[in-house]
Amino acid sequence: MNEATGKRRKLKEIVKRFISQVKRVLSNPRDFFKEEAAQQGYLDPTLFASGCILVPKAAYALLWAPFTLGFSFLWMLPSALYALASVYALAALTYGAARMVREDFTFEAVFRCVAYSWLGYVLLLVPIPIVNHFFIACAFYFLLQFALQEIVKLSRQQALSIAAAPAIVLFIVGAITSICAIGLVIMGAYKIGAWLFM
Repeated sequence: MNEATGKRRKLKEIVKRFISQVKRVLSNPRDFFKEEAAQQGYLDPTLFASGCILVPKAAYALLWAPFTLGFSFLWMLPSALYALASVYALAALTYGAARMVREDFTFEAVFRCVAYSWLGYVLLLVPIPIVNHFFIACAFYFLLQFALQEIVKLSRQQALSIAAAPAIVLFIVGAITSICAIGLVIMGAYKIGAWLFM
């Protein structure tokens, strides 16, 4: 019983910390990223990005659970892992682009920038496919340029230029994924309709 209580307490602390970080990023991103410049480690930014990913994934899984007999929860884990892998991939892209301008920072610093900028992913909750990915990319771009200025110490112009590439990639990949998902749903509905009315 004590072990379960301890785990619940730890989970509550993680959720409270996540909510506190979200509030800080939204209220004053520049100050948040200034404070993050002194931090180190991959765990906190990874947990933050994971929280930003799980919020819309869990919401959609709950929304679709009655229609999919609960199978929507099975897709939540692979899609969340794919999104988390995207955080690392975009961090690598951003790191490569930023290294062309300056060389006195680490991959960890750029990863922190990208992971905390992933807050925009919560906009996946906007229920309009492709439009929601545009909003995600815009929010990501806005936060990433602040992060690159404060954590990596790029100039404003450099940060604006470098943040554009991963934001554009994020939008294109999201839009393609949405189009494929819509196509699969339409094909599935057509096949079910053909099967029912045969």
